Amino acid sequence: MPGSSVIARRADLVAARWQVEAAAKDIKATRSELLPNVSLSALGGFILLGSGNPLQLPARTYSVGPALTLPLFDGGRLRAQLASHDADYDEMVARYNGLLIAALNDVSDQVSALASVRKQIALEKRAQQDALKSWDDAVTAYKGGLSGPLTPLIARQQLLLAEQTIVLLESQQADISIRLIEALGGGYSDTR
Repeated sequence: MPGSSVIARRADLVAARWQVEAAAKDIKATRSELLPNVSLSALGGFILLGSGNPLQLPARTYSVGPALTLPLFDGGRLRAQLASHDADYDEMVARYNGLLIAALNDVSDQVSALASVRKQIALEKRAQQDALKSWDDAVTAYKGGLSGPLTPLIARQQLLLAEQTIVLLESQQADISIRLIEALGGGYSDTR
């Protein structure tokens, strides 16, 4: 079976994987909103009352202060939003898994069908060779006077039927190869 790296490039699987990643980032963002937010702010400057040098120590002013924000009133909304994002994530993962399983089954079916058609072509080519030998023998027997004119015609008909079957099987093989490429999402070439 072709490598999983080829099937991972299917457009529907890539899109589903991106949706899973986006849902995971939504969960992470919502969880971060539930945490307390601590910030530190600092302020520095000069205040000059009256006349004097603004760079002197009494003219300077500094202020440093922490700020703490708790999601006290938004906690319920944020927990509900987190539960919603968790459900979305689970849905996206289930959808991705379903698409992946369907894609792998499709690829497996196409690979099996391709192997089956190849075996049928090999068997039919042996039948074609037998029909060709039978036709040659029938023509030789007719030319030697050992059989009537109908015998080579019947042998030729069998040869033509075998050749027609081979052409049909090769057409099926091409169709299955195209469906396999489609199932893999492109990027695969059959070198046999």
